[in-house]
Amino acid sequence: MEKLIQKIVEKQIEYKTIKLEDINVYVYGYTLLFEVVINVIIALIIGILSGNLILICLFLCNYIPLRSFCGGWHADKLWKCTIYSNISLIIVIFLCKYIIYVFTYKVIIIVFGGCVCFILSCTPMDTDAKRITVDDKRKYKKSIIIIVIIHSVIIGIAYVARWRDTAFIIMCVYVLQMILLIPGVIKRFIRTKAK
Repeated sequence: MEKLIQKIVEKQIEYKTIKLEDINVYVYGYTLLFEVVINVIIALIIGILSGNLILICLFLCNYIPLRSFCGGWHADKLWKCTIYSNISLIIVIFLCKYIIYVFTYKVIIIVFGGCVCFILSCTPMDTDAKRITVDDKRKYKKSIIIIVIIHSVIIGIAYVARWRDTAFIIMCVYVLQMILLIPGVIKRFIRTKAK
């Protein structure tokens, strides 16, 4: 993949569509793009093979925007990211098929609300690999709040319409996002204690 990205960037330099000093930005951007595309394609294949394509699409449509702005733990290699992401999807499929009926709407709303409180209290979160400027943090926070409001409305509609699957999937999105934030919260706590 790195060779393909390098060739794309070299062609863009050759055709003068990008500047030489912007190479690293484009390499990073293309790397992220390819990672997302690869993971989405694999997720869709898992959805088709498992007969859960709608569930997977619903999960990804809710998860990707939230994850993009919240930050949190990230795998250091594409193959690790792909494995972890798709194991998460398989777990969500399992939960939706076999565990969902243990969760009443009340429990779904309580878990969702707890995750929202946690997420809003510690995001956006930068990492060693991806630093976020103060200005970008403000913008990301606004986006996170908008996403949370949209998801809250969807959960409300799901409650009224009795779409337990939809509410449960959104709850799973927030539980997963919260789990991915915990290492960063622990790291912040340790840094604060060390000072």
